[in-house]
Amino acid sequence: MGPSTVVLKFARDGQEPALAEEALLYEHYLSPLAASSKQQPVAPKFYGHFSSDEHRILVLSYAGTPLESFDQLTVDAKTHLFDQVQTLHAIGIVHGDLVPNNVTRDDDGMTTIIDFSHSWLHDCERRKKQAGYCDELRSFRSQLGLAES
Repeated sequence: MGPSTVVLKFARDGQEPALAEEALLYEHYLSPLAASSKQQPVAPKFYGHFSSDEHRILVLSYAGTPLESFDQLTVDAKTHLFDQVQTLHAIGIVHGDLVPNNVTRDDDGMTTIIDFSHSWLHDCERRKKQAGYCDELRSFRSQLGLAES
């Protein structure tokens, strides 16, 4: 296996707490998901986070080029992306900012979800029982133009 390309995500002034929270999501939820899955990763590989008095940095694998529009995707790719978001919800994560530039596509056409800085934890199953369906999933399905299944 050859060298890996990484991305360094730096916290801007005042964004250090949000980046620390994002690091915790990667460490405690997304990394274990990737380790247990034999499928295409949902999120970039997390190599670690570092902080000093002046900087906080996440080190992640490079996952491809951000999308400009969801219209770039085939129906199959949109369905796969929706399945990836459902996987996030199944482990208790709401992404919170599902826009095209927070989804990348690699040279093989596989999608990866990036930027978990607006994410939070929730219980999708409990919300399904209360409201009939999770708001983010319902909204994202519509945004992708996918029919209800």
